[in-house]
Amino acid sequence: MDMVGFSELSVNPFSVKTPENLTPQEIVDLFVPYPEYKNLQLSGHQFLHGHRGSGKSMMLKMMTPEAQCITRSCSVSNLPFYGAYLSIKTTEINATEYVRIENEPSGYILSEHVLTTKLLGALFLSVKQHCSELWALNEDNVSLFYKGIFSKRLSYVGWEDDIPLGNETLDVVRFIEVIDSLQAETVRYIKRRAFAKDYLPYNGPLLGFQDVLLPVVDGLRRNGLIPNCPVFFLLDDSDNLTLQQTKVLNTWVSYRSTDKVSLKISTQMNYKTFSTTSGIRIEAPHDYSEINFTSVYTGSVKENYPKLVEEIVRKGGCRS
Repeated sequence: MDMVGFSELSVNPFSVKTPENLTPQEIVDLFVPYPEYKNLQLSGHQFLHGHRGSGKSMMLKMMTPEAQCITRSCSVSNLPFYGAYLSIKTTEINATEYVRIENEPSGYILSEHVLTTKLLGALFLSVKQHCSELWALNEDNVSLFYKGIFSKRLSYVGWEDDIPLGNETLDVVRFIEVIDSLQAETVRYIKRRAFAKDYLPYNGPLLGFQDVLLPVVDGLRRNGLIPNCPVFFLLDDSDNLTLQQTKVLNTWVSYRSTDKVSLKISTQMNYKTFSTTSGIRIEAPHDYSEINFTSVYTGSVKENYPKLVEEIVRKGGCRS
C-alpha cells in the first residue's frame, strides 16, 4: 500500500467531533443550514428543542462572531448581530450546591445574579477575542464606559471598586477580571452554604438583567466597543439550569427586550419549566418562537430531508 492510500484510509469519515472541539473554519465548512436557521438570525427570543446530536450546538456556534465573519466575508463591525456563546453544562451553575437555595425566596435573586455574571463573562470574553480593533479605534470611550456605565451600574448593586482609575489605559481584561471576581465570590458563598447548618447571609453585589446587563450591553454599543447591532446570547444546553435559574431565564424572556438583546436557548427536551419567577407561563409566539428538531426531519420540511442528507454527506466527504 502506497503512502497516499494509507493517508486516505487513516482519515475516518465517520469520526465524531463535537462543535466545542471544532475550529470556526471547520464549523463553517461542515454546517448545513436548516430552513429555520434563517429565522434564528433575526432579533427575538427563541428556543431550540432537540435530542442530543440533532444540531443545536452547531447552529449556535455558527452564530458566533468568528463563524459569521467567515460566512459573510466581513469584519466584526459589519455583522448584523453579535453572538456571545455560553455552554451551561460547562459552567458550575448547575452544581448540586445550588439546590440548597431552591426553596428560599432569596434564591431567585442569587440565581439572577449568577446568570447575569455568567452572561456578562461570556460577552466580555468574546469582546476580548473579536473587538480589539473597535476598542483601539474608540480608546477614549473605554474609560467613559467604565466610569459612566460599568462601574456605576455595579456600584448601584453593591460593588466597590477597590482599584481607583488613574491615567492608565483600560483594556477589556480589566472588565473580565471584575466579572471573574464577582463569580468567584458567589462560588465561595455557595460552597460555604453547603457546609453551614444555619442560614448564611450573602453580603456581595447582586447583579440583575435589567439593572446591569441591559445597560452594560447598551453602553458597549453606544460607545462603539461592540458592533452597532443586536446582541444575541447563545445559551446551549439550558436543561442543565436549576429550576430557579430556569424561572429567572423565563422571566427575562417575558421582558421581550428584543431590540437590544435576544436570548437563543437550546434544550435537550428536558427544559424544567416555562413558568417565570412570578408563576406566569411564557407562551409562543407572544414571548418567543421555537424550533423543535424532532419535527424538522418529519414535519413541514419532510420533502426536503433527502436534500439535507445529501448536503451533509457531501460536506463530510469534502472534509475527509
